[in-house]
Amino acid sequence: MSVLNTLSEFTSNINVALSAHLTIVSVKKTKFVLQLVDILYTNGLVRGFQIKKGEVYIYLKYSSGVSVITSLKMVSRPGKRIFWSLSKLNDKYRAGSLGGFYIVATSEGLMTSNECLLMDKVSGEIILKVTF
Repeated sequence: MSVLNTLSEFTSNINVALSAHLTIVSVKKTKFVLQLVDILYTNGLVRGFQIKKGEVYIYLKYSSGVSVITSLKMVSRPGKRIFWSLSKLNDKYRAGSLGGFYIVATSEGLMTSNECLLMDKVSGEIILKVTF
């Protein structure tokens, strides 16, 4: 399965679970999914995750009955890949139009747009927008 198919399955599973107010969602285990879940966990957007028999169980986080994550949206698509330079990321950050963060596929692995700006030398493909 290609990375973009994995990403679309991941985002749709999470979004459906959020709209149904589920506390647990399972997705197929891949290295890519584990990196995405780890980013969400380290940024405090999910309560945790558990790996069992080829599946990753993600425990969604809610605050006062409202999900912490508003939505996950794919930015790059198979027909239209989106690459941003560091200056474009900086412009988006300064404009205050983020309302969350982007997950960027860089030469150094997956990282958030904030981490790219802190490193001050990394840019790449914008694969996912996380709003909260």
